[in-house]
Amino acid sequence: MNATPTLTMIALTFALAAVSASDARADAPPPARALGVDAVVALPIGDYADVASVAAGAMGRAAFPAGPAVATVRAGALLHAMKVDGASLIYVPIWAGVRMPLGASGLFVAAELGVTIAHAAVDTGVGDGADTQTELGASLGVGLRRGGLTVVGGLLAPDLGDTAALGASAGFDFATF
Repeated sequence: MNATPTLTMIALTFALAAVSASDARADAPPPARALGVDAVVALPIGDYADVASVAAGAMGRAAFPAGPAVATVRAGALLHAMKVDGASLIYVPIWAGVRMPLGASGLFVAAELGVTIAHAAVDTGVGDGADTQTELGASLGVGLRRGGLTVVGGLLAPDLGDTAALGASAGFDFATF
């Protein structure tokens, strides 16, 4: 199963939609609370890269002010382009985190921690098997927020201690309240 071009196109479509739907004014005040969606792309590194070439998906996001920081909750799904035919891997991260602004420029650092539900399956031709596990996951990144647009890059660890990836996300707020 080589889904790399399809996953890449899905991620690019989400990113372009986020850019075109965003109010990118630097002087716009931050919303008090926001609901949004993020397109996510991850390039596995280490042992994780031995089985998957890329992961892409979408995550819903809620953001709430917490003093000078912003508390976040994100959940979604990451589908993988596997290097082994007949194999599939889906990560479902459910993470809570914080974005800490770096001045008034829109730059911030972000950290998340939560659970990742991993579902792996393989069909060998002589039989098949599947397994689902829940692991501790985390991310650490640097981002930029302009109006309703948020872009982040950093390190993702869907299974903390076992898997790591270079990740990027681009998202937009679809509701503020």
